[in-house]
Amino acid sequence: LKTLIEEMARAQQQEANMQMSPEVFTVYWMLQGEGITAAAETARLMTPLFETYPHWRTSEEHERRLKQDMLKILIQAKIQPKQASALTQRVMKILREGGQT
Repeated sequence: LKTLIEEMARAQQQEANMQMSPEVFTVYWMLQGEGITAAAETARLMTPLFETYPHWRTSEEHERRLKQDMLKILIQAKIQPKQASALTQRVMKILREGGQT
């Protein structure tokens, strides 16, 4: 439990320092956890997506397009398509669960 609390505190500190939206920081944190070397740069490429599809939580079309564009960015970042697809699904699940609190 102590380790989890310390990790959460580190994440909150890092999020504040990186000046990313919570959604983009979530992408970054997950990419970093997967060992993606350009995690911050790749995550920052997602910023316009969340601006283009602001209603992704309530609009199926926005959510679908967000996932498609997120997947494209991950593949362009040289992440294997299967891994990119799985990452996209996990990111969306975490973001959706985080938005329900």
